[in-house]
Amino acid sequence: MPSGHFTITLQAVINELGVEGTNGILSTFSCPINTDIEIFLKEKAINFSNQRIARTHLFLRESQRGLDLLGYYTLANKILTVSPKGLSNTAKKKLERVGILDNTTSLYNVAAPLIAQLGKNYTDGLDVVMLGDELLETACAKVMNVQEEIGGTLVFIECEDKPELLDFYMRNGFRTMESGLPSEKGLIQMIRFL
Repeated sequence: MPSGHFTITLQAVINELGVEGTNGILSTFSCPINTDIEIFLKEKAINFSNQRIARTHLFLRESQRGLDLLGYYTLANKILTVSPKGLSNTAKKKLERVGILDNTTSLYNVAAPLIAQLGKNYTDGLDVVMLGDELLETACAKVMNVQEEIGGTLVFIECEDKPELLDFYMRNGFRTMESGLPSEKGLIQMIRFL
């Protein structure tokens, strides 16, 4: 992460500033290339955090204006269902260590962290302060730190089937997996072994 920037959980901000103060920071976020990213942060993230459904982490920097919100990511627990078709023997062995093969469906069920949201703030040109690669790598590093404590070997994302998104995640070590379940909203599941 670039110097002068720091990451803090949304819950810590809520605890420190309250919901109104937190909404003041979140209201500065803009993502015109994907309004779902903006809507989640502004309308759902606080509820998800308070209900412990998912944890959002904010990237901030101090500036003359106060705190600049540069971007965020959200982590959640989810069951990943993966077909062993097309997997290398090494990948199958990794999945066998952390997942369960359902003999009736021949699919692996793996409890794994999901990077549920990932977004940069486009307000006032802040999107150039931090690269998407840095944002994603910081999210993966957080997952790795948690897995040092509780175990696990992978993280996954679900993204729209758009070439630029798939290229971005593949460039960052993710690969597509065959899922035995229909994707939600036409999303592609991709995993990365950590």
